[in-house]
Amino acid sequence: MQQAAISLYGTSHGVVTTHLYIRIKPQTEEQLKEISNSEDVFFDYPLDYELIQDGDYYPQPNITENEIPWLYTVVEANFTPPPNFTNYEVLQQLYISDDFALENEALRLTGNPIEQLCGGQELRMPVPCTVDPTGPGCPLEFEGGGGGGTNGGTRPPGRKTPAGFIRVRDTNFNEDMPVRRTRVIARRFLKIDKTYTNDAGYFRCTKSFNNKVTVVVKFRSQNAETTTRALTGARFWQMWFPIKHNIGKFSGTLNNIQYTFLNDLQTGDSKRNLHWWAAQWMNSFYEYKAMATAENIASPPTNTVVLLSTWTSFRGSGSAVMNNHLLFPTVSSILVNYYVASPGAAAQATLMNFLYNGAFMRGIDITLGSDVIWKSDKVKALMYHEITHAAHFTKVGDSWWNNLVAAEIYTIAAQGGNPPNPYGNGTDGAISDIIAITESWAEHIGHWFADAHYGLLSTRQRNQYVDYDNNGIVNGLSSHLNLLEDFSPFRTTDEARWIPYGIHYDMIDDRNDQISLPFRVNVDDAVLNFTNQQLFNAIDNTTNSIGIYRNKLLLQNPLAPNQNTQINSLFTDYGY
Repeated sequence: MQQAAISLYGTSHGVVTTHLYIRIKPQTEEQLKEISNSEDVFFDYPLDYELIQDGDYYPQPNITENEIPWLYTVVEANFTPPPNFTNYEVLQQLYISDDFALENEALRLTGNPIEQLCGGQELRMPVPCTVDPTGPGCPLEFEGGGGGGTNGGTRPPGRKTPAGFIRVRDTNFNEDMPVRRTRVIARRFLKIDKTYTNDAGYFRCTKSFNNKVTVVVKFRSQNAETTTRALTGARFWQMWFPIKHNIGKFSGTLNNIQYTFLNDLQTGDSKRNLHWWAAQWMNSFYEYKAMATAENIASPPTNTVVLLSTWTSFRGSGSAVMNNHLLFPTVSSILVNYYVASPGAAAQATLMNFLYNGAFMRGIDITLGSDVIWKSDKVKALMYHEITHAAHFTKVGDSWWNNLVAAEIYTIAAQGGNPPNPYGNGTDGAISDIIAITESWAEHIGHWFADAHYGLLSTRQRNQYVDYDNNGIVNGLSSHLNLLEDFSPFRTTDEARWIPYGIHYDMIDDRNDQISLPFRVNVDDAVLNFTNQQLFNAIDNTTNSIGIYRNKLLLQNPLAPNQNTQINSLFTDYGY
């Protein structure tokens, strides 16, 4: 680059080391975790190679399949490796700028192909301010950065600055919705830029690219508010990094890139469907936070890590073990087998041993079985349910949540194998009590928020072996609210009927099931006008059962209309 500056401008003044091209090789999973959580962008292949075809991995010489390989990246010149990283090399000192003429001249001098600038060499750029800050128009035109000031500040991005919209198809609205606060990476050769979409799905890089640039979406939010990982069957080190998707290689005009993630209507365990679920998660996470704020209930913690798996025993299942936030995380083969990867489905002893080892699973908060073809509202109802657990955790804390995890491990093991219901039959005393309050609250909020988001555009839901449609049981209610309103503790075909999914909604609505037509649920629901905030106020780290929840509501009832008799009657009908 210095030689190119002399060739073009007669001086290399200002062409100094701005970045370093490095490689680093983590030795342990803890070091790999540290690398994966950093803001730097790492690749498993040398960046001075041209990528002909994007694949799952690059086979490095003398590196076995599941050995952590060398990872390559470009960092700021003042970068220092993390402590205890012994395998670290600086491969090149770099000067990176948006001066395309300088870049092309450097490529020409080294015998590399170039893209000619319009008009040829006689229309070269003037000496850029990065080379000569005292040149014509400097520093005023250069103020704000980006190739003589053309891309700085709030000005529209230049034609060569990658920008555009990342969207995901919502199958209920039948519209392409913005993918919110998600990382976007642009790279060509040793020039890397990273940014994030905003709430409109819009991203805008700061660097400009004259030649073809590869753009990658990585499902991680800024400051790691949430990260989405995926279960893979080989090269386990890859699972530490967020799910990513190369959306294409672009040239010419770069400031209007458009990409939409579509679901797979044929194969639930395809990569296309995985990426669609990952995009849905990013939106669900921030939708939940906004709705929780409006309802004055808790939000999930920062750095919520979700694992998508296509190898679960029961598709569309979820769990919220919250290991990434627990002081003493629990890694149980029982939970792994049920919620993450069925040994029979995975059929890989090495994968199961990796998961049982614990290092990876200790960094996971939520798991989702994503190998299903569902409409958006059903996917989001599941996601809202699990995020409700994460928000519940922020209120009750470490010890309480460990008790919940232990309870679910017990009930799954007690039933043996892989039962369709992991919660038992409600006869396990304190174990059943803590499950009842936790699962009923998450199911209530999951469907409540799905209704808030989709309303009468919702699709059919199923619970207690009953199908629910919009306007189905109660006219004017979506399928999600019909499911909650029609819940019955007396449907003996439902082995989980002891978990009172409908009791929270019954305290909000003004419809009494016992006197409404058509008669379906023999529950005296005369309680009304409670808010989700009032209900959530009664759920804290001493609320270990539905009975305690009732007692706290009675104590706090002065905040609502005085309905103590009605509350007692409702809970009695539910069996509490």
